Amino acid sequence: MAKSSKRIEPQETNVSRQTEIRVLISVMLMSFAAYVSVTGMIDWYRDRPPTIEEAFPTGTMVVGVDGTFTPFAVDNGQEMYGIDIDLANELAERMELDVRFVNMGFDGLYDALIDGQVDVVISALLINSARTRDVRYTLPYFNNGLVLVTENEALDSMQDLPGTSLALEYGSSAHSEANFRLQQLEAFELMPYELPRYALDSVRLNEADSALVDNTTYLLYQSEYPDWENQSNRITNAHYAIAARYDREAAWVWLNAVLAGIKRDGTMQTIIDRWFSNS
Repeated sequence: MAKSSKRIEPQETNVSRQTEIRVLISVMLMSFAAYVSVTGMIDWYRDRPPTIEEAFPTGTMVVGVDGTFTPFAVDNGQEMYGIDIDLANELAERMELDVRFVNMGFDGLYDALIDGQVDVVISALLINSARTRDVRYTLPYFNNGLVLVTENEALDSMQDLPGTSLALEYGSSAHSEANFRLQQLEAFELMPYELPRYALDSVRLNEADSALVDNTTYLLYQSEYPDWENQSNRITNAHYAIAARYDREAAWVWLNAVLAGIKRDGTMQTIIDRWFSNS
């Protein structure tokens, strides 16, 4: 499902998007004083909202991304596409910036950000509390936590599993979660598989009562079998967020404000739905 990553130039308006965002930032900083004091957004709160020039001095947002994780970012050698690419383009358009992607291995993303090789990392990045002294995370844009998938309406949570069978990927976070629950609940059968999609196969083919998989796996699988009637219930949270350079607080403020708008007006959900669609 290759989609163009070319950014559409913003249209002229009577009031620029940057002006609108500055107002939003001012309101946000005044409204969330307690949050500001906790998260470190102190300088701008005490003084004034930052300008876009302070946030991105070159006029270009340089984005670090690992282009090997479908459907978030894929590099096919000619273009990059996916949820993270669309999100970066949308952010840049609303801030009236150019955008440049730097494709690299996932293990090098944090180093590139800390060293200043990129301005931000948008790459299905889990919020990591151990990294908060090195980078600034925005509010999350996707939850890839574990979901319990079943055709049985009586299985709403892990507490309903005793006496049933649960399919999962062997050695995965789902396996760890299931083993933890086995210590707290009455016995239920574990059915380990090599891949998480095989666990979903077992539910669809009536070999297991339920499956525990990450949300991305579930949504991709559901797009392959849109007529499959099932229900999913969230079990854990695993939030993806944007990481900004720690020394570029102004960029973090702008990214948070613009991302909040993208989520609020439904654009973020539209982007997500586009890449989990079977069309």
